[in-house]
Amino acid sequence: MNTRISKLTLICDPGTSLSKVLYRVGRKGQLKHLTMSSEILKLDGNLVTNFKKSSEFGKPEDNAWLQTDERPRVGERRKGTREENDYSCYLVGRLAREYRASTSIRSLKYESIVPKIIAIVGAIA
Repeated sequence: MNTRISKLTLICDPGTSLSKVLYRVGRKGQLKHLTMSSEILKLDGNLVTNFKKSSEFGKPEDNAWLQTDERPRVGERRKGTREENDYSCYLVGRLAREYRASTSIRSLKYESIVPKIIAIVGAIA
């Protein structure tokens, strides 16, 4: 089986009102851009099945969410939940806004940059 690996060049400004991205796929690919709302919302991963059914805005950058295997601390686990379902889910951009997220200007950008970048790469893919 042949596996093709492409190089992704990514420049991102994760602004407080809008995340702006320039990217190129491949060494000679055309420079493209996309924008995403800057909202990010961390939720209980048990809600992920609802996102699969109801989050279809059309454009990938408007439908960005990711699931992590990050487990809540023992004291934060909800009683009555199965441990294998205790994971985190991040909604990014428009999807976060639709779920009533508010832009967190008080938090530092580095606190939310990893989920934003992963969501951006997913939207490009």
